[in-house]
Amino acid sequence: MSLMPCPECAQQISTLANHCPHCGFLTRQRPQADDGGVVATVIPYKNVAALVAYYCAVFGLIPGFGLILAPAGLICGIFGLRKRLREPRVKGLAHALVGLILGGLVTVGYAVLIFLMVTGRFR
Repeated sequence: MSLMPCPECAQQISTLANHCPHCGFLTRQRPQADDGGVVATVIPYKNVAALVAYYCAVFGLIPGFGLILAPAGLICGIFGLRKRLREPRVKGLAHALVGLILGGLVTVGYAVLIFLMVTGRFR
């Protein structure tokens, strides 16, 4: 352990000290809270539209539920992607893209299936 002078009162303090025990001067800055780190990357809680898009698109793969959830995933994916592009610190690019692409594919699939059923080509 080595000693250094306090920048405020010039008393000798440890180089490991966070503050001077004599005058209370902060010798080390406290670490700033980051934007969620790994958790925000895995679960983009600041980009709710991207998160909703992801889950709507994934659950839209369940037969019957996709008729409602896939278009919702597509729309929320667009909003989530727009938010991510406007504010890069807000995570959720992958979630928005999954919602956009998967929601779009399932929506098109249901549209084709409905068209084939209406025209009588699907039995």
